[in-house]
Amino acid sequence: MIKNWNQFIIESSTAKTGDISVWSLSEDDIKDIMIEFEHNNYNVAIRFGSLERKMVITRVRPIGRPDDEEIKDVFTEDINIGEEIRPAYMIEIHWNNKTSNDDITDALYFVFDTIKERANAEISLHDENGELDVNDIKIEQGAYLVTDDEELELEDHLSLFVKEEKKVTISGRFVTNYYGWEVDETKGDNVYLHISLEDLADVMLSRKSDYKSYLISGEIDDSNYYSGEYASDIQSIFTYTLSKENCEIVIKTLIKENGGITKLIEDIGNDTLTSLSKNDKIKTSQDLEDLVIEFLLKERYKRELVALCKESESFQEIQQTIGDWEANAHMDANMEDIWNEFIEIVDKEINDYSIIEKDVKKFYKNSDGDKKEYTETEKFFVIPLSQDWISDVDSDGRFSMDNLLEVFKNWAQEIMSFNYNLNPNFSDYGDVNIEALNREIKGILEQQLGIK
Repeated sequence: MIKNWNQFIIESSTAKTGDISVWSLSEDDIKDIMIEFEHNNYNVAIRFGSLERKMVITRVRPIGRPDDEEIKDVFTEDINIGEEIRPAYMIEIHWNNKTSNDDITDALYFVFDTIKERANAEISLHDENGELDVNDIKIEQGAYLVTDDEELELEDHLSLFVKEEKKVTISGRFVTNYYGWEVDETKGDNVYLHISLEDLADVMLSRKSDYKSYLISGEIDDSNYYSGEYASDIQSIFTYTLSKENCEIVIKTLIKENGGITKLIEDIGNDTLTSLSKNDKIKTSQDLEDLVIEFLLKERYKRELVALCKESESFQEIQQTIGDWEANAHMDANMEDIWNEFIEIVDKEINDYSIIEKDVKKFYKNSDGDKKEYTETEKFFVIPLSQDWISDVDSDGRFSMDNLLEVFKNWAQEIMSFNYNLNPNFSDYGDVNIEALNREIKGILEQQLGIK
């Protein structure tokens, strides 16, 4: 379908005016060459494109016999990345009831010769029925085909098909300028789309895909992760979770909680501890405390220590903290599994991308109904424009789109029809940062002991 001039102006300023790095003549150049036509109220509409050689049917044969075909040069606005093109122009000359009745046939000859020379191009004249010989045309309040016998008035318009001899290789940057698409980033001749995680998930995943909301929010539903189910048994906590320092501080809190070292020994009622406490080598309460700590930690099955911890409110807080950390680590691991599953899908379909984070302005309404702005950091995928996105879209479709996001979504939704589901292989547990956990536990213990 050929666009009318007004539509073409609206859709692509670069294609309308002509990029002189590709076409030898700009719109202004051509309008200057054809000034005589405009002075006589002919409307000159210029489109910039390229030459395409394609097989066309020249004669339709009866059923059962092949049609006559011929390779012909045609004008196209389908400009593709990486393609080597011969720049071309389609210049339409329209007339109406305001067009003057002056004979300006010589102006047509001038246009032919001038464009051919300045653009180093082939040029041919056409009407709606096919190619014409410029020497058989008269321009006078319209156009006429002049033969030996008569003058045949031509209807609608004339077209000049200009085909430059040079060849130009098309870049992604040029394609976006040609079709008037907004881009998020430009590096040299390459252009890039920045698409948010949410937008990419929307076009690649099924609407009903499980875990999609978790992927977008970056948070997993914690209703199935109860910290009480993650807390290790007391013996394992002392053996594998707590640092040596925190093991000792836990026992100090138990001593404080039980009314001091002497009272603790009495409550335990352990004969070994009782005899040790009466050792002459113990000079101070600190000596006794150190001895008790050493005994409780070295006991093979830590029976005495486990019994003390079961009755301790302060230790329950430590156990709860450990359970929270284990639950959060498991949620983080499963969230990572969801993310990795999505990345596997992206890797299947997109060959080249990177991931960045950007601050995005968002808005909400407060209780008074006032609109408030806030900033949130989001993940974005940086993807270079690919010829695949537009290979199955004709020039009308390309000109109708405004930006790379629209181009990408059209490819992903209309052409590829992605409909993936997330099926992550969830981990059985998560890896807790033991050092960080022990720092938090130490802070809790020191607070319980009244240490600032």
